Amino acid sequence: YTSDASHPGIVCNTHTLVAGEDYSERKTVKETYDIIIKDLQDALAGFKSEAILEGPVYSYFSANSCKALLARVAF
Repeated sequence: YTSDASHPGIVCNTHTLVAGEDYSERKTVKETYDIIIKDLQDALAGFKSEAILEGPVYSYFSANSCKALLARVAF
């Protein structure tokens, strides 16, 4: 553990893996959180105000569930 989150985190691929190429290295915990937060913010920007899919609201990912997950990551 380090106070600045520079200790090793997880392998987080940000591009498609191709056989025979070098695979991604472990990111730091800070880099890992930055990637997750950016992905969630990008997803949030792509949601429309109206539902696209039919069915119960709890059966698919929505802007509200994205906000909830983003809050959970920030916590």
